[in-house]
Amino acid sequence: MSMKIGFIGPGKMAGAIIKGIFSANYTEKENVFIYGRGKERKEYFASMGCTVCENIKEMTDNCKIIFLAVKPQNFPEIYKIIKPYVSDDILFVSIAAGITFKNMQQNIGENNKFIRVMPNTPMLLGEGASAMCRTENVSDEEYNLIKEILSTCSLVEDIKEEDINAVIAVSGSSPAYIYLIAKCIADYGEKQGLKRETALKLFARTLIGSAKMLTETGYTEDELTEMVSSKGGTTVAATTVLKNSEFFPLLNEAMDACVRRAEELSGK
Repeated sequence: MSMKIGFIGPGKMAGAIIKGIFSANYTEKENVFIYGRGKERKEYFASMGCTVCENIKEMTDNCKIIFLAVKPQNFPEIYKIIKPYVSDDILFVSIAAGITFKNMQQNIGENNKFIRVMPNTPMLLGEGASAMCRTENVSDEEYNLIKEILSTCSLVEDIKEEDINAVIAVSGSSPAYIYLIAKCIADYGEKQGLKRETALKLFARTLIGSAKMLTETGYTEDELTEMVSSKGGTTVAATTVLKNSEFFPLLNEAMDACVRRAEELSGK
């Protein structure tokens, strides 16, 4: 295939998507173009076989699909660099939180095509969860191509743009919630005399198994909780404390804060 795909921002998420592109043979390695800062990261992508661009024009001259894989705070700078060289037929795929279609249209071009993706870091292991949406001028063929690419390293769900901030709270940021819980449980296990490594391994495996129970058995969250809980048993003792505490309100408050920050980034 001769399809050429660009990535602005040589970060880890870009790397995960590029590995997916290579694994599925969507295009030759030299047809993946990289632009951005960081000598080590650029050397890393060059070692993978990618074409590292010296300037943004080299990318826009070659690529009809460009992933915007920089942090939201860096978008104003990217807009200034890319604006003079953009043609209407370029499809931009943003993986940044808070950067709306309207924002990109105003700063890149009203006639360009845009897709927004909200991935999460498990994509680095090919186990990501992503949600995506598009502007009306993106064709089904283009949209499905991007969806197929993302599916090499992630589950992908279709959403409306107005729902994307909720997705950030539900899956984009939620790995960090899980890691905080893992730290708490490992700390507790260590305090009780377990080796920290043992506690982490046991809990991590429990997370994997529990996730599969949610996605593969057809049982609801409540039904699965009930399956673990024997009347008067240890699990009921633990879950009663959680239900009677501020655990659920606090978690909801945390997700509300996540959504508010996404709205701030989008200028709402």
